[in-house]
Amino acid sequence: MIDEITKEYLNGLLHLNSEVSHLSGFRKEAKENRIPIITEDVERLIEIILKSHGAKKLFEVGAAVGYSACVFADIMGEGSSVKTVERDEIRYIEAKNNIKKYGYDDNIKLIMDDAGEVLKREEDMYDVVFLDGNKGHYIHMLEDCKRILKPGGLLICDNVLFRGMIDKSSPLIRRKITIVKRLRMFLDAISEDSELTTSVLPIGDGLSISIKK
Repeated sequence: MIDEITKEYLNGLLHLNSEVSHLSGFRKEAKENRIPIITEDVERLIEIILKSHGAKKLFEVGAAVGYSACVFADIMGEGSSVKTVERDEIRYIEAKNNIKKYGYDDNIKLIMDDAGEVLKREEDMYDVVFLDGNKGHYIHMLEDCKRILKPGGLLICDNVLFRGMIDKSSPLIRRKITIVKRLRMFLDAISEDSELTTSVLPIGDGLSISIKK
C-alpha cells in the first residue's frame, strides 16, 4: 500500500505538466463547492488511455457539472464527440452553462434523463463508455454498455472501491449495504465476463478499465 505522504507527493507531480491547464479554474471551482469530480490521478491516467487508444467518441454516465465531459472532449481533440447524461436538474443546468462557458458546445451533447433508460435506447457505437453515476446501478447498465462499445472499445468505471467499503473485511455503513453489494456484483461480473478483459486499479476511489474483445 502507498502511504499518504507518497500519495501527496505523486499527486503534486500531476500539476507540473497539465495538458488541460485551461480547465484548472473549473477544477478549483468544483472542489471549492465540494462537487465530486474525477481525481487528478484518474484524470491523467484517462488522458493517457484516450490518447493512446485514439478515442474520438465517448458516452458518459453522470455529467455532474460537466467537468469530466469537458476534459474528455479536450483530450480527444478536434472532431471528437461526448454524449453525457445527468438526471439531476440543477446539475444539468450547471453542466450546460459550464460546457458553453469553456467552449465545448460543438463537442458535447448533454441530456437530462435517467442514464439507464438512455442507454437502453442508444443505437450509436462508441470507442469509450465512462461510468461515473449511481454506483448501485453499474451492474444494471453493464449489458447495454457492452452493446454500444465497438470491438476493442473501453469501459472505464470510476469510484468502484467506494471509499474502501468494497473490501469484505471493511465495516459497512448500514445505508450503503445495497450499493456495496451491487458494486461487488459488478466487479465480479466484469472480471468474469468472457467478452471483457478487466483491470481494477486502486487510484482515486478505485478505477476499473475493461476492453471489449
